[in-house]
Amino acid sequence: MGVNVAIANSHQIFRRGLAKWIESAKDINVVLECSDGKELLQQINEDLQVNVLLLDIQMSGIDGLSCCETLQKKRPDISIIILSHLSGSYFLKYAVQLKLHGYFTKDSESRDLLKAIRQYDDGEFYYEKKLKTKVEKIADYIRKNPDEDISRFDFSKRELEIIYLTAIELKSKEIASKLNISPRTVEGHKNNLIKKTNCKSFLGVILLAMELRLISMYGDFELFNL
Repeated sequence: MGVNVAIANSHQIFRRGLAKWIESAKDINVVLECSDGKELLQQINEDLQVNVLLLDIQMSGIDGLSCCETLQKKRPDISIIILSHLSGSYFLKYAVQLKLHGYFTKDSESRDLLKAIRQYDDGEFYYEKKLKTKVEKIADYIRKNPDEDISRFDFSKRELEIIYLTAIELKSKEIASKLNISPRTVEGHKNNLIKKTNCKSFLGVILLAMELRLISMYGDFELFNL
């Protein structure tokens, strides 16, 4: 019968190419292709025979990480492999903590990904060689901090504005003037964000927001109407 694979990726050309490549392996079948998280959750029901899901993190509507959480409750029998251009420590940590089946970037070696697909039910965590050091450090951290909350961060628009404006080197007084709030309120937001994200400093908050692609250093003035 072979291994049944579902693919969720918003880039049609990449998704179709991936499906054709996977199906060139005679023992693997692509049974579902989805362009976003909403479609994925609608299509995967109890009757659909799926062994492995190749899932992108960044998708419109419902993102990949939210899909992981839902599917682990709805279809715990499906082995989920993240396949994304993102490889930041935050996403790897999330994948390890959720006990996903693997994490690969889009330039991974094909044989490594195929091995992970074929060994979908062995309980191992598969990843490409260049992620080895990161994964080992993350696994060690999780062993030492087993009770740490793995919930993702929900930043408000105001919090993102303050993160972004600090990232482009505006001081608290300048941020306060731009946002029509007091400097004390700005500092309060910063302190709350440090606690909320468990970072050691506000620089850590900025780096986390960039890693999550919540802000970039280009074009965000239009995003926030600043």
